[in-house]
Amino acid sequence: MFSQAQRSSAFNFSNSTGTALADLQTTATTLAPTALVDPLQQSNWMQASALSSSTVNTSDVRPASLTTDAADNTLLTARHLGVVNGSVTARDFVGSSDPSDFYNFQLTASNNVSLRLTGLSADADLYFIQDANQNGVVDRGEVLSYSIASGSNAEAIDLAGLAAGSYAVQVLQYQGDTNYQLGITATPSGAGSTLGTAANFGILNGRRSTNDFVSNANPQAFYRFQLNATSNLNLTLNGLSADADLYLIRDNNNNGVIDSNDVIAASVSPGTTPDTINVAGLAAGTYFVDVVRYSGNTTYSLTLTADAAGNTLNAARNLGSLSRAQGFSDFVGSADPADYYRFSLSYTSNFSLSLGGLSADADVYLLRDANSNGAIDPGEMLAASLMSGNSPEAITFNNLAAGNYAVLVNQFSGDTNYNLQLAATPVGGLQIVQGTLSADTFTYNASYRYTVFSGNGNVDFGSGRRDRLDLSTVSSSSVFFNLIGINGNGVLFDAGNGTQAFDGLLLSNGNQILLEGIDSIQFVDRTLNLAIIPNDPLFSQQWSLTMMGVQNAWRLTTGSSSILIGIEDTGLGFNSAGNIHPDLRLPIIIDSNLADEFDVPTSHGTAVEGILSAISNNGLGLSGINWRSPVAQVDVIPGSNTGDRTLTQATQALIAQAARNGQRLVINLSLGANVIEPAFEQLIASHQSDVLFVIASGNDGASNLSYPAYLASFYSNVIAVGASFGNIDSNGNAVVPGTRAPYSNYGYGLTLMGPTNVFATRATASPTSGAVFDYNPQFSGTSAATPNVTGVASLVWSANPNLTATQVQQVLSETAYDLGAPGYDIAYGSGFVNADSAVRRAIAIAAGAT
Repeated sequence: MFSQAQRSSAFNFSNSTGTALADLQTTATTLAPTALVDPLQQSNWMQASALSSSTVNTSDVRPASLTTDAADNTLLTARHLGVVNGSVTARDFVGSSDPSDFYNFQLTASNNVSLRLTGLSADADLYFIQDANQNGVVDRGEVLSYSIASGSNAEAIDLAGLAAGSYAVQVLQYQGDTNYQLGITATPSGAGSTLGTAANFGILNGRRSTNDFVSNANPQAFYRFQLNATSNLNLTLNGLSADADLYLIRDNNNNGVIDSNDVIAASVSPGTTPDTINVAGLAAGTYFVDVVRYSGNTTYSLTLTADAAGNTLNAARNLGSLSRAQGFSDFVGSADPADYYRFSLSYTSNFSLSLGGLSADADVYLLRDANSNGAIDPGEMLAASLMSGNSPEAITFNNLAAGNYAVLVNQFSGDTNYNLQLAATPVGGLQIVQGTLSADTFTYNASYRYTVFSGNGNVDFGSGRRDRLDLSTVSSSSVFFNLIGINGNGVLFDAGNGTQAFDGLLLSNGNQILLEGIDSIQFVDRTLNLAIIPNDPLFSQQWSLTMMGVQNAWRLTTGSSSILIGIEDTGLGFNSAGNIHPDLRLPIIIDSNLADEFDVPTSHGTAVEGILSAISNNGLGLSGINWRSPVAQVDVIPGSNTGDRTLTQATQALIAQAARNGQRLVINLSLGANVIEPAFEQLIASHQSDVLFVIASGNDGASNLSYPAYLASFYSNVIAVGASFGNIDSNGNAVVPGTRAPYSNYGYGLTLMGPTNVFATRATASPTSGAVFDYNPQFSGTSAATPNVTGVASLVWSANPNLTATQVQQVLSETAYDLGAPGYDIAYGSGFVNADSAVRRAIAIAAGAT
């Protein structure tokens, strides 16, 4: 709880007519990471009477020939095409009433695969997917390829050397209604002879093997694979009749050439001795294997094994709080006989697991290490499934008490990949209710023991409409509260997008309600307002902030001096008196070339900086997203001043500034560049822990990202940002909030969406006064969307400065509000940025969640 002296803005209790009952000022500041409390202990909850009141102020017509949908609409229910050897064809329809069709199929050997989508009368797109974690959702990294030709043009995907395995195809409506014909052709293939033609193992989780040869005519064989989680990697090359060597490669600069720093590991055993490479803790990413002839011609057997699960209880893969179905694929065998997973239950739950996809005998155990000694002692094995052969295993355990548990997948005989599915449902029932990007009213259902409400942002906040929880039959005096930063540390729970720190309500009947993204709670006797409302007069028109849930995130943090916000743009507009816009904080001057030369009438850098960090709660103008973190801007946009810096020079200067002060650095680039700078890319590659790059996707309406945004395809500390509308588009037409602006570039690597056509500070060139300052109500383009995402990223990092840049990107991606096709898609990335959820996720990680 904050002291009275610290408090400056935030809550209010009001009576049923909305009148404020009293003032209790509370600060919007960063919470120190602390362990979160057990939600079942009433000593950690506070009744309303102990809380002070506070405030701061097209119709689809399916063709008659298609009366049923032969292809289903989700990955889990995809139409199964079986093993593809040769060609297979499917015909169906996508349109307004049935926008998505999924198919799955198997390859039993390495094949070149071609997909064709033809017979279109409207625009439909084609995606090739590998559901690596078997969760039935298209996650980031699981789209292996796609085709998004315009109009009714045919779609085509060609993949060389695709390894044996299970794959999925999605046909997705883009515009209009259309029949289609899907053709899939698979022809046997071998390894590629270059990085660019490497045979593709896809996502590697478990064991994959292949046989091939190298010779004088074909001295190298390349294979490509992708890790979606940090893994222990084993490569084995055996069955040799002559000398061949083995190399593990990462094409760090993506130039298709093996440079000196691209070789991660090598095995060059003499003669026919097998070659082996072991790398522990290899980060997620794309890698290559190179089998190289040294002398003589030889066939070979190559085996790749990726183990993301730990091999002991102490090293178990941490799944965090288990409150939903989760799936994992991995391998156990002679070289890796045991895989451990650990998880926690927040509530007494009905637990179940299944182990399938077996080709040999493996067993599964449910464990509880009661004495935390890292060993399985007598009485700590709660349940086991020991079916013979490759029969599936299953465990069901009802009324499993809240606590920490582990699952062991253990080899019994033979080597096998496996698919592990785990689920837990709180006893008494769990209801998870998701809001939209607009104002929503949530109704409590007392038949559920546990209920989770997620507001997900509110574009209508400025008009007085709230994401409101209706508890109008409940008296606030009968409720125990656990509100983050007010009287508690919240409740750790995973509602489907990573464990977060939720606000908690404990009702008199023992039912619990968890909240995030909720603006107000209506009780029978009063209203609890949870959102922060600064006194800036234009805040009510900044729908962009409330659509991202910033008004809720501000209760948890308004920024931190441990984070530096860097801007690479045009510089700032100065007037003849040498002043910048009065609603902007003076940035750190790390480069004398800060002034915008006004090669265009208005200062782009002034608008960007205003979105990020306009002075807030000062009774003037608009509110910036980050109130406390220092800002530095460097002019990189070429103009009349010859002192403009390159991206490399500006980035080096910002990194040096952050390093001098021990700060994390997030850099905003609301720009595209015509000149590729390898040195700039090297800075990205070498600062994946401490520097986050947030880059505009481009304004060409193209199906590929501009440079440098497309670097998000290769580096996890890069976020490529697309632009979404609020309630209306650029022409004033009503649209569904979150709709992608038609000019916003999309494609593989797109990470998140942010709001466009937003309020921003404006500096306009003047021949008499240098610059005239006011506000632009329609700052647009991906240039506007990008600083909104940068600002939210800076809040996330402020809430937990111990995160790496890669983790911040992951937090923002997994907590985003899903748009477009379910899961990750190339039109919307992971979805619309959600500030409140992301900050709560960061706080949960600081408290020990995974």
